[in-house]
Amino acid sequence: MADRFEPTEEQKRVINTDVSAVVAAGAGSGKTTVLARRFVRLVVEKETPVEKILTLTFTKKATNEMFERIYRFLAEEKETAGPRETALLEKALGDFYKARIETLDAYCAAVVRSAPSGTGLSPDFAEDMERAAAIVAEESEAFLLKHRENPVIKALYPEKTPEQIAHDVFAATIEKHCFLGNPVDFIKDFEHFASQVITGWEKTLSALDTALQTIEAAQHAAAEKIRKAGVPPLVIPVIPDIVRGGGGDTGREAVEDAGAEAEAEAQVRAWWVRCGAVRGRVGVGVGVGVGLSLSLAVGLG
Repeated sequence: MADRFEPTEEQKRVINTDVSAVVAAGAGSGKTTVLARRFVRLVVEKETPVEKILTLTFTKKATNEMFERIYRFLAEEKETAGPRETALLEKALGDFYKARIETLDAYCAAVVRSAPSGTGLSPDFAEDMERAAAIVAEESEAFLLKHRENPVIKALYPEKTPEQIAHDVFAATIEKHCFLGNPVDFIKDFEHFASQVITGWEKTLSALDTALQTIEAAQHAAAEKIRKAGVPPLVIPVIPDIVRGGGGDTGREAVEDAGAEAEAEAQVRAWWVRCGAVRGRVGVGVGVGVGLSLSLAVGLG
């Protein structure tokens, strides 16, 4: 077995940090090894399942190297681990086929496939760079032939062959600097997502209004039960209409009249005393229902 990795103090800080961090290091400084050790730490110390850890690389070669190194480190850690850690490491090794170790391109493609309606792309789109390059080459050659008499293109003939012009000037420009898919309509996308947010907000307001109506109904029902139980009359403040945006007289008075608000608070306090006396006859459920409505009325008022 290879010698166990002994990180430097700086590398330990990277491995053990629990906050977002950017690490800048040169080639051969151990970035891959440190990242692999950080992966092991998340499994052992944080008990994080391997499929919940996202590891991204720039190239497929780096992905393969990262996959092999992390698996090896997990296996090495298991050799000296205690019972708890051993169980976690065995599960991680068994589930390692689920690990999200992939290139940035592959991850972005997965994100696009998960929400095709927001991108305008079909979820079954394929990443075929060779085919894309062939299409660009065909279109570049066709464009060159169509505009071969253009003075600018004719000026390139002494320096390059037609094939070189098509590839080096047109195809290379398209591949490096142009968007090959359908253009994104940002205004349309914004309006679409904004409408979804507004619809969700309206549903929330509607649910809140229904909840307030339910509380009011429970308040009046509980007050009726208290009345039938023989408790002296008590004026219970109702939920002001202003809560629903109606701006009715009841709401304005509840907000503007400080004296009425103080009186309502005093009534609430008196109610709690009386509630304790009649709870045995009326029932705990009534006390809870009326208490909730009174507290909400005073708080919102």
